[in-house]
Amino acid sequence: MIDWNQYPELNRMWETRGTRFCCHARLTRTNVWITYAIATGSAYVIFLSMLGVLNLHAFSAEDYKIINIGSVFISVVIIFLSLIEGAKNYTLRAEAMHQCAREITAVYHRAEAKIKNVPGCALADISAEVVAYDAVVDKYHFNHDRLDFLIFRAENPKVYKCGYPMIGGVWLLRVVCTYGAFAFVLVSVPAFLAAIVLVVNRY
Repeated sequence: MIDWNQYPELNRMWETRGTRFCCHARLTRTNVWITYAIATGSAYVIFLSMLGVLNLHAFSAEDYKIINIGSVFISVVIIFLSLIEGAKNYTLRAEAMHQCAREITAVYHRAEAKIKNVPGCALADISAEVVAYDAVVDKYHFNHDRLDFLIFRAENPKVYKCGYPMIGGVWLLRVVCTYGAFAFVLVSVPAFLAAIVLVVNRY
């Protein structure tokens, strides 16, 4: 077992590569669920538009006003998600994080092998690997988020001595960041329409 205190740079490589793999997984998953959110919102708009086109006798003029308001609301949500979330370049950032993590892994294994195979290997003996690590990090303009490091720590509780409250909090935060947009679209549209119906029926 390598002593991290003796080789802090090796520990830094290990943390960075693990954190960036976590970042890649989070961004990839988030991008998928953002797409699902936009698709679900679009399905809602199509459904409400079809109700307007069919001109069903079961709906009154007030009902069709509610349907039109709902359709406008969903369209605004879709535009917001498409512009705001689309500008975050999830796919590009995820690919950059994955490639960076792979390159750091190669440098890490070289340094690790040197420490294990060279008797009395000092920190100065892996200076070439440290320089290579810094070059890899500087090559990529994107950086991981604080959340990704927290996820990495939560996935290695024995190393970081994380308790269940910390692990649970990170898990909850990851769920909200990953699935929040989809859950918002899925729940908010029916809730918005129901609220309008209640208001109209009240007055």
